Amino acid sequence: MLHIASSEHPWTQSSASANKRWRQRFEAMRGRHRGLALTRRPELSPKAESALLRSVAVFQLGVSGDGVHLLACAERSADDDYVRATELFIAEEQNHAALLAQILGVFDQPLLERHWTHRVFRTLRRGSGLRNELLVLLLAEIVGAKYYEALRDGLDDAGLARVFGAIAADEERHLDFHGETLNQFLSEWPSPIFWTARITWNVAIRGASVVAAITHRHILRECGVSVRQFATACVSAAREQEPRLFRHSTHRAPLAGWVVG
Repeated sequence: MLHIASSEHPWTQSSASANKRWRQRFEAMRGRHRGLALTRRPELSPKAESALLRSVAVFQLGVSGDGVHLLACAERSADDDYVRATELFIAEEQNHAALLAQILGVFDQPLLERHWTHRVFRTLRRGSGLRNELLVLLLAEIVGAKYYEALRDGLDDAGLARVFGAIAADEERHLDFHGETLNQFLSEWPSPIFWTARITWNVAIRGASVVAAITHRHILRECGVSVRQFATACVSAAREQEPRLFRHSTHRAPLAGWVVG
């Protein structure tokens, strides 16, 4: 993704209001997953169990980060409400990691320490500023939302459906959060950079969807979802997000004063 920095950010009343509203919403949702963890080992076919554990281990690794880089970027670029909302967003992702780890633990499956998709994703995110990191993060959020929905609907176990359903609902809310607040940063990009980022993001979501669909094809197949169906669902979700993320602004900053690197 592009790496672009600006020396200052002109806050608007609407963006500040959105940040405050999301901080309050995240605060109101804290602790809602207490008692959600599995109380028994799910009864799955050997094939479904093997596919589930391999797949969930990859996702668990992907959401187990500490969010330090994202939070540092937010602190440099945003107001206090947005920073606090970001802290709570990171805490929810860490809660997802704990829930997935608990599922793996029920099956006596060890956690993954490394996976190539995690390395690529982390490199793309940490090599950029707030706008770029969030755009990359959104690729994972969109893929994750569709992944958890597939597991919620496709696995024949009530306990797993509750856990994956709760995570899927969180991911949809995270998409709303980023959809409403990220544009306050993207709208300040000069038009050439704005449109380049939009095109790049559209290409990236298609690539990320295909990679995720192929990587997790075995559990998706057990849930009755083909590689094509999953990738198509991810791209459709991205199309729904795109108009909110990349709202056109008539008040764009000139290219002078922007750093691209």
